Amino acid sequence: MKIYFDNCCYFRPFDDQTQDRVLIETNAITAILFRCTSGVWELIGSEVLEFEMSKVNDTSKLEKVKAMYKSTAGRITINDEIRQRANLFSQYGVSPMDALHVASAESAKVDVYLTTDDALIKRIAETDIKIDVRNPVHWIMEVLENE
Repeated sequence: MKIYFDNCCYFRPFDDQTQDRVLIETNAITAILFRCTSGVWELIGSEVLEFEMSKVNDTSKLEKVKAMYKSTAGRITINDEIRQRANLFSQYGVSPMDALHVASAESAKVDVYLTTDDALIKRIAETDIKIDVRNPVHWIMEVLENE
């Protein structure tokens, strides 16, 4: 199974864990990451992820995120096809950066794009997206139920 984490998934473990939703999402992300590092699933990286990470000023947090990111098994490079697809997603109100993430993941034919961004999930559902875009908690629960 090929998985793409949005940057919010990489950074979620370093958010305020006293909030119930943040804690639950962190646990789901950790469980998914464990399966990826164990070789059960494959975590896919991208040029877009790396660019967005490079904009983070908190060096302590960034180093921890980069350690997690090292478990990626592949890297998607932006090309014209991805840019064109991202432009289409942007027409549905998806931010340009999120559109590039989703288009990159779609081009790699990942099984699921995971994000904690509810607005992105709703907006992208209005498009003809060819991959599953889900919250990590909802997705991992469904996967566990079907095992």
